[in-house]
Amino acid sequence: MHRKPALVASAVLGLAVTAMLAAAALAGHPPAAAASGAAAPSWMVKGQDLLAWDPYLVVHGKRVYYPSIGLQACSQGAKPCPRTQRITLPSFTWRLCGRWGAHVYGLSDDTQCTAQANRTLVFENYSRLKAAINDGMFSKLKMHQSLFDLETWKASGKESKDPSYWIMQALQLAHKHDIRLMITLGGGLGRCYACMTTAADDGAYKVSVQSQGATTLAGFKSHVRDALKAVGNRRSLIIVGLGTNTPGVHDVSLLRSEYGWARSAGLDQFWLNANNWVARNKCRNAQGGRGCPEIGVQFLASP
Repeated sequence: MHRKPALVASAVLGLAVTAMLAAAALAGHPPAAAASGAAAPSWMVKGQDLLAWDPYLVVHGKRVYYPSIGLQACSQGAKPCPRTQRITLPSFTWRLCGRWGAHVYGLSDDTQCTAQANRTLVFENYSRLKAAINDGMFSKLKMHQSLFDLETWKASGKESKDPSYWIMQALQLAHKHDIRLMITLGGGLGRCYACMTTAADDGAYKVSVQSQGATTLAGFKSHVRDALKAVGNRRSLIIVGLGTNTPGVHDVSLLRSEYGWARSAGLDQFWLNANNWVARNKCRNAQGGRGCPEIGVQFLASP
């Protein structure tokens, strides 16, 4: 059907106005807004997932760099994300960090801890928490929260062989210094539900359930249900992990399904990972490059 020029112009103008209103609405409201009548969700993010990061490996005696742009730059249209993209990221309740000046306490986040309310030290073994306390980091930065990332990796050492004991030790130390300690378990300990029970019973502030490479909604549901059971169905303790890649790519539809199910189950605390897996990266430029930040941004724009 042929349209008159005036009608075509009117239709185009109407579409433009609609697009402008939609963009204004997105810019004016935090992404991942809660459903009507539900509490707004709380979010956790690693500093090196949020910001640009440039790690390297030594290959044949030479440094090989693997840069990622991070969620923040991607949300504002930095290459290789869409140039016209502009969304407002949520106000992260917990932003992880692993360094304080020249001190390195957390190997899983290569960003600086500063005196800002949402900064949260991540560490991988008891001795690093003790060192941060003894060095005065918590008192000088007025930091009151931390995350114990206990996994079957070199950074946790012997503690991964007796996780419940070291969780109890870390919680006792944290409580002594008025630090709200969160516990997360990964690698071969990701499904140590007895460890989660120990954490909950010994006063953990939160228990974060990592996505553990789940690539199906059914696997995700099973893992989160088991974690809930382990903490006595205390939903306020659970932070649900969502990942853009692990390092296999998780598409936006999977994240939305996981998020939607978790919200319907009464869970409202989430950890969004957009991890740069360095040489193991499988993310393409269309997904924002290493870490797949574009998947995270699309998800946050409309979960």
